[in-house]
Amino acid sequence: MVETITLVIILFWLPQAIYQVLNWTYWWQVKEYRFDRFLVFLQTKDGKEKLDLIPIFLKHISLILAIFYPLFIWLSLFLFALMDFKLISAILGKSIRKPIVTERIKKILVTSLLGIILAFLVYRYLYNIASSLFLGEVLLLISPLIGILWTIPIVSKIKKEEIEKAQKVLKKIKPTVIGITGSYGKTTTKEFVAHLLSQKYETAKTEGSENTEFGIARKTYINVKNGTKFFVVEMGAYKIGEIKRLADIVHPQIGIITGIEEQHLSLFGSLENIKKAKFELIESLPKRGIAIFNVTNNHIEKLLQRAKKLRKDLKIYGYYVVNGKGVSKNADLRARVVSADREGITFEVTDGKERRRFVAPLPGVHFIENLTGAILVARIFGLSWREIEKGVSTLKASE
Repeated sequence: MVETITLVIILFWLPQAIYQVLNWTYWWQVKEYRFDRFLVFLQTKDGKEKLDLIPIFLKHISLILAIFYPLFIWLSLFLFALMDFKLISAILGKSIRKPIVTERIKKILVTSLLGIILAFLVYRYLYNIASSLFLGEVLLLISPLIGILWTIPIVSKIKKEEIEKAQKVLKKIKPTVIGITGSYGKTTTKEFVAHLLSQKYETAKTEGSENTEFGIARKTYINVKNGTKFFVVEMGAYKIGEIKRLADIVHPQIGIITGIEEQHLSLFGSLENIKKAKFELIESLPKRGIAIFNVTNNHIEKLLQRAKKLRKDLKIYGYYVVNGKGVSKNADLRARVVSADREGITFEVTDGKERRRFVAPLPGVHFIENLTGAILVARIFGLSWREIEKGVSTLKASE
């Protein structure tokens, strides 16, 4: 009878244990296996909910009680059943979170599986199901972390090799590299810049929102081919020094800063640190490089002024979307939204004495800010208004 009850408890525990491993490894992967990002996520209301911290805490407490008071194992069984029900609901609703399978994820999952096996081996010697499952629950939390730690040397070696391959490709093909950073709008601006430039030139770009050393290096040697004239690169950062490391990989000649806001403030420490981190892109530009600023954003306006003082060897441009608060004197290209409907956004662009009207098939007026920057880049590199109009009319909003 005891063995039957034990088997039932194990059968209820195992599915939710596998679910927890998949869910936690998924979020570790989303947070790029970074302890600082994962810890911040863990402290948020959203993170506590998505990582099931309350159910996990209750499982631990019930198992500790069950070690000393065996009847509490029924409470544990009830909690396992609730988590199993959540797993079934996620499967039926096709909303189950699981990591993208990579070589590193395989190693982390195997490490987690060994943790589960260890819990069962302990039971064979202790014959105490509560003690064994408590150990199993602890291992569910720490085994992915152990997997991340022991794979760090392997990943570092692979990343070094990827960066070297990327740099060889750039050295051989010599495209003009456009780096884009900011607290928001990076991916959309990258997509718009690449799309407009592709109307006239062979253009490559990083894909999706990949903006780390690994992602940028890999997309460099995969996407940059013979004949590539421009390579548009999105650059992300969560601490000072990270944009510089990305710039050291691809050596951008043009830098665009899309906007500054208090995003990831807990990681940067202060708004000033965010500004310093984004400004590393401008500091990394070579002599006679081009710096482009979205002066619609007040913080960026100040960065442009800083660039004029510190980098007199650069060509510096600004773009601005008119919002009823006047126009920045640092705006070389201005845009104004005329109307918005289901067909798209109608807007005017003013470049010196020239004024042009466009219709962009985009779902929100906020995209015009990113598009204005892309049009400025297109004008700098010699696209005609007709080529720009063709590009604008065929745009698609990034996911």
